[in-house]
Amino acid sequence: MLATGLNYPAVPKGDEEIRFQVCADHTEHDIDYVLGALKKFKETK
Repeated sequence: MLATGLNYPAVPKGDEEIRFQVCADHTEHDIDYVLGALKKFKETK
């Protein structure tokens, strides 16, 4: 799964985000894996 960051000046300051690109080849397991990694990251903040 491709994740790209959108930072200033592409977006206004304070509106930064991460965009995930999912394709038809990704499985439910692939998506669950990424969601699990994001959950772990959130818990460390």
